[in-house]
Amino acid sequence: MEFERGIERFIELHGDLEVAQINRGHVRQFRDAALLVPAHRSGNLLKAPLPQLVAYSRAHPDAPRIKAATVNKWLNCLGAVLNWSRQNGIIPDDVPWSDPVKGMRLTETKSNRQPWEPEELKLLFASPIYVEAERPLGGKGEASFWLPLLALFSGARLNELAPLSAEDVKTDTASGVQFLTVIEHEEIGRSVKTDGSVRAIPIHSELMRIGFAEFVEHVRKTDGQSARLFPKLTPGSKGGFGEAFSNVRRQMI
Repeated sequence: MEFERGIERFIELHGDLEVAQINRGHVRQFRDAALLVPAHRSGNLLKAPLPQLVAYSRAHPDAPRIKAATVNKWLNCLGAVLNWSRQNGIIPDDVPWSDPVKGMRLTETKSNRQPWEPEELKLLFASPIYVEAERPLGGKGEASFWLPLLALFSGARLNELAPLSAEDVKTDTASGVQFLTVIEHEEIGRSVKTDGSVRAIPIHSELMRIGFAEFVEHVRKTDGQSARLFPKLTPGSKGGFGEAFSNVRRQMI
């Protein structure tokens, strides 16, 4: 899915070029155009091609744009396809060629967020949400209960977990183990931190014991397979569904 998105964006800008024709100029133009893709899309922009998205951002210079990490992901996908083509003879050996993506990747800003301390976690899980089954308005329904537990038992970030849908919870047919799929789609508020963050995470046995599978099945039966697990969460100023929730949790302790 990630490769398809990156390659499709390149084709939207340059057309379906022969791989041997792609040069550094094509890649540079693609990178610069990708930097203008709006981070939040709705309406006609949901299916808009790259040139149209670029035009929108130029007409709305204050609109948030996707992160360097996402642009680098698209460049990595393009570079992988081109290098595979060279190694497998799609780009003939007698054609002068060097990797046009090399050196084109952007510098990514590192997060300065700090992890929760054990004392903070003790306060959190001793709150009325867990002791008395309360669901405060600011906690956004079942998100107040499940999101901290999912984060604790999976190691995933809130902005990876908050947009999860019922179809992101799958079962391995061979082993019967249930797992979460964490997939980046920043343009609809789903983001991961690095390429390695796109992954499958087995659901911890403790989460299964306390009823996570039953919760997901209830969402499926009530709202459908593609329904979000935590629909009351809305994107924050940076586009992530976990931003405002994280602030609320900090304030509660």
